[in-house]
Amino acid sequence: SHILAEAARLAMERCPMYFYDAPMAGTGKSTLQEMAARIVHGTEPALRPWVSDEDELRKSLYACLMAGDRSIWFDNVPDGHKVRSSVLEAFLTSAVWKDRKLGESVTSAIPNKTVLVASGNNLTPVSALARRSIVIRLDANTEHLRERVFRIANPRRYVMERRAQMLVDA
Repeated sequence: SHILAEAARLAMERCPMYFYDAPMAGTGKSTLQEMAARIVHGTEPALRPWVSDEDELRKSLYACLMAGDRSIWFDNVPDGHKVRSSVLEAFLTSAVWKDRKLGESVTSAIPNKTVLVASGNNLTPVSALARRSIVIRLDANTEHLRERVFRIANPRRYVMERRAQMLVDA
């Protein structure tokens, strides 16, 4: 779903937010969520630190839209956080995002054609955000995460080498 949302976002008026969640750090949330943007855009998503302050979040989202970011990733949402944000709720339902340019008294509107992603451990979107989100829960079923062996040793390189075919397949 996340890959398809990244691919079809320009044609979609609205798009859910994706939460990559796991019971513990090191499960692979960051790597997995990054692959959707790499497959579709050929780059990693715009990385932003998680901010709980609604005003700072609003400014961050507006700055990302002004920069033309197609995929925004909020990393390291605090462990066990119940994610509640009227700014995110409004952003997810807005086809056009309006805000004031920093340092100016000018409000401008920018089409909202970005996909929002957040990652962290034991996350729970609540309130209206829960209805506007898809949670991807990863559980490695082991406490020895560093001992796991994967068929694909370098997923970033693997995806970039096969990106065209993966995008066509999506």
